[in-house]
Amino acid sequence: MSPTINALLQKRDAILDQLRSIEHFRRGTVTLHARVCGKPSCRCARDASAKHEQFIWSFSSGGKTTSKHLRPGPEVAKYVEETERYREFKQLVDQLTILNEQLANSKPAAVIDDADTLDALKKKLRRKLLRSSKRNSSVSST
Repeated sequence: MSPTINALLQKRDAILDQLRSIEHFRRGTVTLHARVCGKPSCRCARDASAKHEQFIWSFSSGGKTTSKHLRPGPEVAKYVEETERYREFKQLVDQLTILNEQLANSKPAAVIDDADTLDALKKKLRRKLLRSSKRNSSVSST
């Protein structure tokens, strides 16, 4: 048995309330890198377990990765919290998308009995879809 429309609307409202309550967030991941600096007199050259640790926040956008070194302590904690909130945001958006698709599927398309109105709609949609496909093909070919 599929959920009722009212139940779906209530779930959607609950998710929207959760989304409104999420504070600042940012994309990306915070990682801890341990490395050897290469200086012969440094402690990391003498002791393999004494590597230098660096906290790094990074994210990808448009095929390009951006990274930033973070200061240990409050800055790292801030970035970790913000990236966790982003993952929560993404999960809620995915749930909202599924709910909205279920709601859209529950509403049938309008029935048009008038042949002239139906032809005009078909013509309008054909033009619209042809324009968008030309835009998409010109973007992908460059």
